[in-house]
Amino acid sequence: MKRVKVTIIEDEDAHLELMERTIKREFPDAHIDRFDEIERCLDSVDQINPDIIITDYLLPGMNGLEFLEELQRRHKEIPVVVVTGQGDENIAVKAMKLGAYDYIVKSADFFSLVPSIIQKVIRRKELKKALQESQALYEQERNKLNSILASMVTPLAVINENMAINFVNPVFERAFGKDLLGKPCHAIFSKSCDVNEPCRKAIKDRQTQNREVEDINGRIWHVTISPGIEDEGGMVTAVLVFQDITKRKAYEKQLRHLSERMINLQEEERSRISRELHDELGQVLTALKFDAAWLKRYLPDGKVTVTKRFQEMCDLIDGSLNAVRRISTDLRPGILDDMGLGAAIEWHASEFGRRLGIECVTLIDLPKKRLAGHLETGVYRIIQEALTNVARHAKASMVTISIKQNKETLFVQVQDNGSGIELTQIQSPLSTGISSMRERTEIL
Repeated sequence: MKRVKVTIIEDEDAHLELMERTIKREFPDAHIDRFDEIERCLDSVDQINPDIIITDYLLPGMNGLEFLEELQRRHKEIPVVVVTGQGDENIAVKAMKLGAYDYIVKSADFFSLVPSIIQKVIRRKELKKALQESQALYEQERNKLNSILASMVTPLAVINENMAINFVNPVFERAFGKDLLGKPCHAIFSKSCDVNEPCRKAIKDRQTQNREVEDINGRIWHVTISPGIEDEGGMVTAVLVFQDITKRKAYEKQLRHLSERMINLQEEERSRISRELHDELGQVLTALKFDAAWLKRYLPDGKVTVTKRFQEMCDLIDGSLNAVRRISTDLRPGILDDMGLGAAIEWHASEFGRRLGIECVTLIDLPKKRLAGHLETGVYRIIQEALTNVARHAKASMVTISIKQNKETLFVQVQDNGSGIELTQIQSPLSTGISSMRERTEIL
């Protein structure tokens, strides 16, 4: 593991020392940059290039939300954890909309959680790097394959109206064998491939068709079927041009497998963290709440200051409990495992609408029999990501979620009345939310 670089923005020396001590305990070689003002950090962020920034929310000059806005303006994709002394759900929502990695209340256990937060950030960057390297390898191999194919004469065949082969070139014969003249077109393809229909369209409707087909030897070809001219017998023909994409398809399969594995690892990690938050931190906070209730009975009467301070402590415990439940549920909602996709979407839509003040309508038509677990999880994450995009970008007042199953097809639609999105943004590699949804859909 490379040396981790952590930047801390904190104006309280005691908290700064505690964070630095816990980080060094877990990451002895960590490089830590310390700032007491956000502006000073911004002046140095390009030079430092940290792996993670941990910043207090309330600081002189600029607060945590303004810091996130400035990082967005500068197009800096650095994981930022916003820390606050008191939980404020509105601020938390705004921080997450602005791209914060996490929003954490500075509780008694916060300092011990800092190393695990850094570990999660590092793990996510390593997974992202592994995927990028795999994608680069795939592109390299695909380009190499295309270069080889471009330097060769393309296999070519001519098909007549009767779907019979009446001409082939030498490269085609080397690829598919000799003595094919007069044989039906489908003789060279696997039984599952129907090329007659696109050939007829090319011949009768004069429309160029493109198909990916498998031959009888298991090779995969991209076939361009173009309208031809009349042959010597007066029959209209179609010209088939073949490009071998077997290797490319194998690489694509490997990439899909890698993407699926990464998504499964993410879900496993979400479930584990969710359980740990709920079972460990949740239990500690619950125990504190019971202890506080017991202690309340022994508070001296008439001590207004003590009573007020005690109530603030109780409110902080309650806020932390709610935050733990919310974060744990966001990571992996138990209702999805217990009651299925429909109930989980209705619950998530209700919570989404309540938190953001957006009317959220659900139209769910699913059979009683539950879908496969990986399908329920995948569709839930796609809808969750879509709603995140609505919250961050759409400026909408209403969202409609529709899910309907028709035989072997599942239709999912998330529609809002917001500002919309340009096609260039949809296709942009920087649109990570859309890329994530597309990737999950392709895997499913």
